[in-house]
Amino acid sequence: MDNTVPLKRCPKGSRKNKKTGICESQSPAPVKRCPKGSKKNKKTGLCESQAPVKRCPKGSQKNKKTGLCESHAQVPVSPASPVTPPGPPPASPVTPPGPPPASPVTPPGPPPASPISPITEKKLKSPETKNANTNNKMVLQFHSKSALLKNHVLPPDALRRLSNFSEDSVEFDGNVSSVEHAFQAQKYMCSNKPELAQMFYNGKIESAVDAKLAGGKGGMKKHGATMDVACWDKTKDGVMNALIKSKIHRNEYIRSILKIASDNNIKFVHFSRSDMYWGAHVNADGSIKAGLNKLGEIYNEYI
Repeated sequence: MDNTVPLKRCPKGSRKNKKTGICESQSPAPVKRCPKGSKKNKKTGLCESQAPVKRCPKGSQKNKKTGLCESHAQVPVSPASPVTPPGPPPASPVTPPGPPPASPVTPPGPPPASPISPITEKKLKSPETKNANTNNKMVLQFHSKSALLKNHVLPPDALRRLSNFSEDSVEFDGNVSSVEHAFQAQKYMCSNKPELAQMFYNGKIESAVDAKLAGGKGGMKKHGATMDVACWDKTKDGVMNALIKSKIHRNEYIRSILKIASDNNIKFVHFSRSDMYWGAHVNADGSIKAGLNKLGEIYNEYI
């Protein structure tokens, strides 16, 4: 007789056999919900850890039949590129032999002319130079402080030597050291004290500048002389012509200056700031702007 008493409830981890009513510990009890990563088998009611996953990790592939991830799944290989069969390389185009192309030859001829600097014109120019375009003459202005000429056909001091202040002796009622001395002396000959003209001859008045001051209004007033203007206006041109003629005749250097001026078509203008009778001002083309240039014209008559 079987004395085993059937139990109402089996302990955890066992299952009650319906036929015998006995708890069977060796029989795995089915669970209601499987843990994450496992799947419940419908037939046995057991959780299976090898249950398939929804998404396989990178590098594996899901088997559609088992639902498991298979790490050995093959990765599709890209199709191989077509292989060109071996053969000889294509021949490069060969240029047929022949003479090299001829470079263009410049026909022989005279070398190109380089620009010529106006050396000739520079030689004839100075700070005192004006070019007269009307008659193709060069006009040079002269005075006692004219700049020395550089690279010119005339001597460097030519313009200063034409001045009345130059120490070139002349003869007019006696020998005197400059044109200016003799010219101012003749003013006293047209005054109430003509005897004072001798002070210009005896060396009492040394420089040409002193001579001009002595023959001016202030100088004559200082010496108590009064000039007869009408007498002087009648005689001054004849006096100046005679003095310049004497200067040229007595001085070979002055004659050489005038000869060079004649050969190079040069004319002279006496520059004066205020005396527009003996001097003048010129325009850019060399023409007279203001003044009579009486002194310059006397020299130009000898050119």
